[in-house]
Amino acid sequence: MEKIEAQHLYIKNLFDDDYLFEIPEFQRPFSWEQENFEKLFDDIKSAIKDNATHFNSLNDYEPYFLGSLIQLEKENDGKVKYSLIDGQQRMVSLTILMAVIRDLIDHSDYKTDLQESIYQKASEAKGQSESMRIEMRDREKDFFKDYILKNGGTIAALNMNKNESRNLSDPKKRILAAVQIFRNGFVSENNINQHLLREYTQYLLQKVIMVVITTRSLDSAFRLFNVVNARGMPLTNADLLKSINLGTISEDHRKKFTKIWEDVEEDIGIESLEMLISLIRTIKIKNRATKNIYDEFEGKIFAKDPQFKGENFILYLNHIKEIYEDKVLDASIKTGDVHAEIYYYNLMSIMRDFLPFNDWLAALITFYEKFEDDDNLYSFLINLERKIFIDWVTGLSLPERLTRIYRIIRLIEEKDQPEEILNNQMFHSEIKNRLEVFKNSFDHENFYSKGRYQIAKYVLLRMDMEKHEMLTKRVAFSGNITVEHILPRTPNQYWKNKFSEVSRQEWTNKLGNLALLNGAKNSAASNRPFSDKIKTYFQKKSDFVITNELENLNDWNMDELQLRHKNLKKEALDIWIK
Repeated sequence: MEKIEAQHLYIKNLFDDDYLFEIPEFQRPFSWEQENFEKLFDDIKSAIKDNATHFNSLNDYEPYFLGSLIQLEKENDGKVKYSLIDGQQRMVSLTILMAVIRDLIDHSDYKTDLQESIYQKASEAKGQSESMRIEMRDREKDFFKDYILKNGGTIAALNMNKNESRNLSDPKKRILAAVQIFRNGFVSENNINQHLLREYTQYLLQKVIMVVITTRSLDSAFRLFNVVNARGMPLTNADLLKSINLGTISEDHRKKFTKIWEDVEEDIGIESLEMLISLIRTIKIKNRATKNIYDEFEGKIFAKDPQFKGENFILYLNHIKEIYEDKVLDASIKTGDVHAEIYYYNLMSIMRDFLPFNDWLAALITFYEKFEDDDNLYSFLINLERKIFIDWVTGLSLPERLTRIYRIIRLIEEKDQPEEILNNQMFHSEIKNRLEVFKNSFDHENFYSKGRYQIAKYVLLRMDMEKHEMLTKRVAFSGNITVEHILPRTPNQYWKNKFSEVSRQEWTNKLGNLALLNGAKNSAASNRPFSDKIKTYFQKKSDFVITNELENLNDWNMDELQLRHKNLKKEALDIWIK
């Protein structure tokens, strides 16, 4: 067993010449948000206040425990440096906090002590090189040095040009947010609380304590990291997979693959990265998950194919990300047929943004990865949307729908030609077997209900897409889109006079009574009389063709409702039943 040491250290000891830290390449970017910074500041301030009510001297104050950090001890050219395996967020935040105090406090000795705790300038006279208490990742290193480590840096950060700050990466924006929040804790109406600054500094350096776990083995560090974080610490599957995959790569190549990973993360964001990792799990296993994603990769995917771990996994992740960006986010195909290209864009936009599940993307990505053919991808998307929508709207359970996605992925892997997939019974006879249930679903009196409102919105948007300028225009719906009940669900006397209780129960939530609005118009329309509703709908021309069709109606009664329902149902069946 590699020796592991643990000790408790006060912040003044952790930020002295015995410790120089670096952020290892496999670590996530700086990701704390406003609530994390506020909690750190307020917890320490509360500890000071609580102690002051019980003790007269700082020497008697109870310490405040700030948690643990895991560090890997490394030696280079006779110098010892520690890689922060776990604890980056707290250590970086503490450094920012100390820099803010340094730039606010009016006591020269405090300023000097705080500055020397976080940064040492190079000195030719003293023969000393520059040393940063924490050396950030390359992407944030210079920014952190200029705006945190240098004297006056936090003031310069807050005076940064708005256009310049708007274009910063997310980790840099979070650094600026931390500066602002910590500063706000000491400043009220431009008055700097110098007493609090001194009191806070003394307690922070002398009474805040951390447990520091040290190892000298990278393997041991990764084991500690995974054990500690897989048991409830707030790390994502992406964090854990990043650590185990980069941990298998030699140091000579690790920087290159760290950059590939971080480029993926910056390009699509952490939520989409998590989603792509889940899709890769689906593509590789093609069965329902029985454990968490991290364990499934370790116990199934990497155990079955050890060569996939490390460089190959990161390259594959980047490859899948490129397909996802091009075919899903950009919704771009090149077929030479403008109509097909616009139709693909519009359909993908609605599926991507309004289907409340994304497992179907695993089938789409698998298909394109194998054939790299935009013409057939266009046909495949149409078949896939028809298949997953009919399964969804006819009430198949999520496990049943997932099983069908897994079958499609297996089919793609088994067949050599795209036509063999497009002509398969899964997209034809299997759908026909559910057609009667599908047709009847549009007549359900609870077509819109608590558990089905997403179906109603998707159906209306999908139908609206088909109406949009004969599909000669790219359409991507956005904003706060809501489903409006023309006959309201909470009717006043006006509506009760027009519709009997029986007809209201049967027709209020049916397709024919539904329209699309943005959220503001929906709220404004409420349960007003129909003539007033129409004025609210069309104060400004609606974005939705399916709603604009109501503009020329003089009244909303049972005849109009039933006629519209009949027409919309026919249009829906024409879309999904070829």
